[in-house]
Order: sequence, then C-alpha cells, then structure tokens
Amino acid sequence: MDVEGMVCLIAGGGKVASRKIFTMLEYGAAVRVIAPEAEEEIAALAEMERISYEARACVPEDVDGADFVIAATSDEVLNRAISRRCKSMRIPVNVVDVQEECSFIFPALVKDGDIVVGISTGGASPAIARMLKDRVRAAIPEGAGAAAGWMKENREMVKALVDSQPVREEIFYRLAELAMSAGGGLEDGTVKGMIERKLEESHG
Repeated sequence: MDVEGMVCLIAGGGKVASRKIFTMLEYGAAVRVIAPEAEEEIAALAEMERISYEARACVPEDVDGADFVIAATSDEVLNRAISRRCKSMRIPVNVVDVQEECSFIFPALVKDGDIVVGISTGGASPAIARMLKDRVRAAIPEGAGAAAGWMKENREMVKALVDSQPVREEIFYRLAELAMSAGGGLEDGTVKGMIERKLEESHG
C-alpha cells in the first residue's frame, strides 16, 4: 500500500522498531512512536521533529486513529493485545516476527531512488527474505536509481517528439541502457541526436 501521509503507530523503541521507523519515513508516513525507552536514533528523530515520540508504555487503545500499526515491543502479551484491538477496528497491523498476529506482512524492500524491489516469503522465513534482499541490492548497478529518475524527467519530452509507440519503446530502452551506463542522466544533445537517428531509421 502507498503509506505516504498515513499515520503509522509504532509500539516499541528498540532496534527493530528503529529499522521500521526509518523505512516508514523513507516512504513518507507520519510516524508516531510509543515506548517507555527508545534507541538513541529514535530520540534524535524526535528531537528533529521527524517523528512523534511518547515515552510511556503503549496500551491497545493507542491504536485508535492510526492508519496502520507496527507492534515491535518485547512484550508478547502486549503485542497480541495490540493486534486484537487493531483487527477489531479493521486497522492494518503488523506484529514483528509473529505472522499469525499480522493482517499484513512487510516485504523486504530494496530502494534506490524510484526503483523499489519488494521480496516476501509470506512470513514463512524473514531470514530468507533478508538474504535475498542483500543479493538483489548487490545486483542493482550503481546509479540505477539516478538513471530511473532521469528517465522519469524525460518521458514526456520523448513522447512529444515520437508518435510511434514501437519506435518510442525502442528509444526508451536505449536511453535506459545509456543512462544506466552513465550512472545517471544524459545531455540533451545526446538524447535528441539519438532520437533523430531512430526516427530516420524507422522512416528509412
């Protein structure tokens, strides 16, 4: 789901909660954290007002008003109670490492700019998902995210210059290859020259 602008309640202030917080912030969620104690990086985010942090024990009623919830406390009984409250109110909930208490599962995400790859084992083995995540991350060429961003910025320009869908697809593919090789974008002259050559070939 697209979490940008959604309110995410995270119960817990440990290392697992910290990882979830950074992931949620990366995708634009409004993060509220409730925990008696928190890792230094969580406290630092609260000081910078990037998250809301309440230094107290979380209770199941805290889920009221959240768009989705992550239960990451060390208290299994509390996590279960949070899950039940969420399910009774139809609020999506993820209880870390307890698949049966979840109404949704987080995939292991690899993100580089506009490139996002999600890997899920359906909760069967988070360890395998993390292992595959590392391999996928290593397989993505350096600069691929920047290249994707550049392609996004230039899509409309190419569409305006090229009417033929098949020719346009060839051009997009070639531009993607060149942008990936360059580790980012290309100069306008290079792009327009390549488009002109492809159009001449298609008419020849």
